[in-house]
Amino acid sequence: MEDKINILDPFVQKLELYGSTSLNLWKLKLVQQLAILGSNLVLTASLMLVLTSFILMANIGAALWLGNILNNNYYGFFCVAAFYALVFLFIYLFLRNSIKNGAANAIVSQINN
Repeated sequence: MEDKINILDPFVQKLELYGSTSLNLWKLKLVQQLAILGSNLVLTASLMLVLTSFILMANIGAALWLGNILNNNYYGFFCVAAFYALVFLFIYLFLRNSIKNGAANAIVSQINN
């Protein structure tokens, strides 16, 4: 009976080693995916901050320029606001589902990679 236990001992040890190695590999893959996701998040946030600053300054400049043309600064700001209201309405009516599906697909593909 002891011979049978001794025969299975190396198999059990290799099985334990395989299990711990598989667990460590899974942990490392998870850390890698989290690092990629985190770095993409930081990059996207940085780019969005710069883009937002650019758009804000361009909008203020356009509003002041239009206000100068219309002889009243607040008219320029009203024109820029009306433009964005029309853009919002167009996106809401025609592109809402496309944007939602595209964002969902991007998130899923980012998680799967």
